[in-house]
Amino acid sequence: MVKINTLTTKENVLHPNGSILAIMNAKKAEFSSAELKIFDAIIANGIEMQWMILKDFAAHANVSEPTVMRFCRAIG
Repeated sequence: MVKINTLTTKENVLHPNGSILAIMNAKKAEFSSAELKIFDAIIANGIEMQWMILKDFAAHANVSEPTVMRFCRAIG
């Protein structure tokens, strides 16, 4: 298990294949309108959203919980 330190900037988001933000930006054109809501919420409030449970994360982005799960699968 890898421990990730608390994020201080958006650029510190870690992913085995590179920056999560870089991956999200590269796949942005493929996102549905609901997934774009998630993308926008993460860009605006990613630091706060990283610790939210699924229910709160979905509510914050104004999408359903299954949409958040699909978004996670889409970005890897």
